[in-house]
Amino acid sequence: MRAATAKKKVFGIFLLISAFALLLTPTVMGDELPLLHEKTFKVSPGAKLDLGTSSGDVIVKGWDKNEAHIVIRCNDNAKEKMRFKMEVENGNVIVRGERLDGNGWFSFSNLKVKYEINVPQNFNAFVRTSGGDIILRDLVGEIELKTSGGDVEVDSFRGKGELKTSGGDIQAVNFTGDINAGTSGGDIMLKIKDAKINAATSGGDVKVFYIGENKGINLSTSGGDIDLFVPSGIKADLDLRTSGGDLNCGLETSGVISSSRNKLEAKINGGGKEIRCSTSGGDVSVKKN
Repeated sequence: MRAATAKKKVFGIFLLISAFALLLTPTVMGDELPLLHEKTFKVSPGAKLDLGTSSGDVIVKGWDKNEAHIVIRCNDNAKEKMRFKMEVENGNVIVRGERLDGNGWFSFSNLKVKYEINVPQNFNAFVRTSGGDIILRDLVGEIELKTSGGDVEVDSFRGKGELKTSGGDIQAVNFTGDINAGTSGGDIMLKIKDAKINAATSGGDVKVFYIGENKGINLSTSGGDIDLFVPSGIKADLDLRTSGGDLNCGLETSGVISSSRNKLEAKINGGGKEIRCSTSGGDVSVKKN
């Protein structure tokens, strides 16, 4: 009898946990959040999206219309505790999401917000969020994407970009143009061409696939490996350093200034702009594409 009662209690607890999980599913599992605002503005190519929010994921995509289409989705907690603004000022699109109070971390963590924005393909984007991921696709212009608590992902972009996160990974593919990428707690992966590259992480790996003329490459990490893939004919002054790993250069070098287990300074194809890769706790590898 006692065994049967115990089984019933366990089963009851299981049902409660299952029900709680189902309640969490719409936000935790990434299902669509309820629509709060939707607005469309007439804009001109070459203008700017300026988005700042204290919480939320942001998706920005280019399209073939001279319109900015903005969708804001959120849960009830965010609807109650945040104020949103959408407007056009001097031809630029301004989007804001601000907390109405500061009731502590727990309240902040329960805010679920998602911005879905379409703008003309020739458009600049400046996006800042304190608590989410940023995804940007199919744009030409200048971008500045910063998040304190998520990943940054860029696909099919041409122009100049600054990508920053304090707590996530950075990925940029089909990217043409200069880039400055930095993260304090994640990995960096770039597939890029015709660019000056600066990429730094304090706690992850750096992997770069590069095509084009060398305009200068500077890669650094304090706690991971660096893998750089470049054209065989690239001209560069090479500077590879590691404090706690191995060096591997798969390209023919000349004019060697310094060569050891932890340091290599030399020229590739007669020399050119500097390629510098440095890590304190991992390996460095430079190979042909």
